[in-house]
Amino acid sequence: MKKLLCLIMAIMMLTGIFAGCSGGGDDGSAEATLYWAMSFYEQQDTAKVTAEINKLLADKLPNTKIEFMLDSSMGSKWSLWMAGDTQVDIANVGMSVDPLTEVEKDSFYPLNDLVDEYAPSIKAEWDKYGIQYATGMVNGELYAIPNVQIYINDTDVFCVPESLISYLDTKALVEEAYKNPTTTEKMYEIVDQYLHAARDSGKADSDYVAPLMAIEPMFNTFARRGFAFVGNGAGGTNQINICYRVFADKLEMIDFYDTEEFKLFMKWARKWYTEGFISTDILSGDAGYGNRNPIASSYVWDMNLRDKNEMYLKKGSKEGNGTYWISLQSNDHKFIADTAVGSLHTYNVIPCTAKHPERAMKLLELLRTKEGADVLNMICYGIEGEHYEKLSDTEIKAFDYEQQGTSSSKYGIPNWMVGTHLNMYVISPYTEETRTRALDYYENIQPKFHKTATYGMAFDTSVVANNFSQVNSVLSEYQLQLISGACADYETKYAEACKKMDAAGVDTILTEMQKQIDEFIAK
Repeated sequence: MKKLLCLIMAIMMLTGIFAGCSGGGDDGSAEATLYWAMSFYEQQDTAKVTAEINKLLADKLPNTKIEFMLDSSMGSKWSLWMAGDTQVDIANVGMSVDPLTEVEKDSFYPLNDLVDEYAPSIKAEWDKYGIQYATGMVNGELYAIPNVQIYINDTDVFCVPESLISYLDTKALVEEAYKNPTTTEKMYEIVDQYLHAARDSGKADSDYVAPLMAIEPMFNTFARRGFAFVGNGAGGTNQINICYRVFADKLEMIDFYDTEEFKLFMKWARKWYTEGFISTDILSGDAGYGNRNPIASSYVWDMNLRDKNEMYLKKGSKEGNGTYWISLQSNDHKFIADTAVGSLHTYNVIPCTAKHPERAMKLLELLRTKEGADVLNMICYGIEGEHYEKLSDTEIKAFDYEQQGTSSSKYGIPNWMVGTHLNMYVISPYTEETRTRALDYYENIQPKFHKTATYGMAFDTSVVANNFSQVNSVLSEYQLQLISGACADYETKYAEACKKMDAAGVDTILTEMQKQIDEFIAK
C-alpha cells in the first residue's frame, strides 16, 4: 500500500498536481524545510553550522532549509518513524537501516522519475558508476542513491606481524592462492607451518599466535574464496550458506556445507584448536584475539604499493611493530557477481514519509555539483577556521578529530553519510592521492574484473524468506561449533546440522535461487 501511495504521489508531482504545483512540479517558490536523518550525534556546534548551511542554501536553493535529525539510535527508531509518518525527507541508510528490507516494506520513494526530472548530475554519476548504483536498485528502479566513496576495499589479505614475517613462506602462499580461485589444502599447510614456526621460535606474541587465532574471519574470507553467496545473513560468522562457484562453467546453486572447501576448513580448524591456536573459550563468546586479526580487507591505496610477493607493510607505532598484508586474490580472480542491494552500506534515500520529495531530490542534486560543493563541505566538516584548516585546495585537517567526527567533536559529520566523495574535500589522514587511486580503480581496474552471468541481477529472497530464516536458525546453532574446531565430534555435529537444514528447506531455497538464475540468464 505504501509503495502504491509513493507511486501515485510521484506521478502527481511530475504532472504538477501535488502540493499546489502547477505545470512543472516543484518550482521552488514554496517554503520547505527538509528533515535529514542520520545515525549520528548532535554536537556542540550543530545548530551553529546548520544556520550557516541555511544561509548558503538561501542563494543556491531558495526557500529551502535543512534540519538535521542526528540520532545514534536511528536504527531502533526507524520502524516507529515510518509507521507514525514522522517527517523524514532524506535519510542516510545502509548501516543502521537495511535498504533491501525497507524497499520490501515500501519505505522509500522510487527515484527513477525524480532523477530524470531534477537531477542531471546524479544521472551522470549513475551512468558512470553503474556498478555502485546497481546496489541501490530493485527490479530496475533506483531506491537508494549510493555515496560513492574513495575508501575502497580491494581484496582480502592475510595479516602477519612484522616480527614474524620470516616464518611464513609468503611466496608459496601467494603462488598457490593465485593459481586457484578457491582455497586449497596446500594453502592450509602453508599457514599451519607458519603458526608452528612462529610459536616455536619463541618470538611470537602470545596474544597473537599462541594460543589465539581469529577463526571466524578465517572462515568468512579464507575458506569461502571463489564463492558468491546469496542471502541476508547475520552474526559474526556471517551465516549464509547458499552460494555458487564463481568460475564454474555453469552457475549452479549449492549449499556451502556440501562442498569439499567447507569440510576442509572444519578439519584444519579442529587441528588448530587441539594444538592451542584457537581460544578454548570461543564457544562461550570469547573469540580471544582482540584486535589481532589474521584476515582483513585491504584498501586500494594500500595494496597498490605491494611488492613482488604481493605484500604491503602497514607501519606500526614503532619500528618493527608493523603488520604485513599479503594479497590472497589476483586480479584475474576478482569478480563482480549478482548485485547485493545495500552492500555499499551508505546511501541517501527519500522516505515515503517525506513532505517535500522533489525538493529533497533537488538538494541531493545540488550536493553533487560544483555549485553545491561548499554546502556539501560545510555539512560534512563545518566552518573553515573554526572546525578545520585547509592544507591545499582540496585537502583539509580537522582540529579535534582524524577522518571523521565523534560525539565529543565540536562539529564533523562522517563524510560517507552525506554524499559522494568525488567533489568534497579530502580529510586527513587521507590525501588527494587517495582520491586519485580510487578514481583509477573505478575507471580502469574494477571494470576489468570477471563478470559472472548473474552480473546485474538482484536475487529476490522474499519468496523463500521463511526457509532462509529457518536455515539461519540452524546455522546460528551449529556454525560456530563446526568452524571453531572446539567440538571433538564435529563430524557428528555436521551431520546433525545438514539434517536440520534439509528439514528447514535448504533444497527449496536452492531450487528457487537456481530458477531465478536460469530466468535471468535466459533474458
